[in-house]
Amino acid sequence: LLPTRRDSASSASQAGGSDDAVSFVACQLAARLGARAIIAPVGEMGAARAIARFRPNVPLVAVTGSESLTRRLSVV
Repeated sequence: LLPTRRDSASSASQAGGSDDAVSFVACQLAARLGARAIIAPVGEMGAARAIARFRPNVPLVAVTGSESLTRRLSVV
């Protein structure tokens, strides 16, 4: 039998739920497609942090309709 490789997306999903899995895939797709930025609609601070946790090589642009969240994100 060949050794199996642990899938990173599965690990992210098990560790922090579907938000982490989606965030991981967003970062991977940005890298594979040569994206110049990741633009993500966010409703809470945790959503932006979930993507940032995977340290994408491109800027993360978080879009929100909340003025208070906009102010909190501008500090990060």
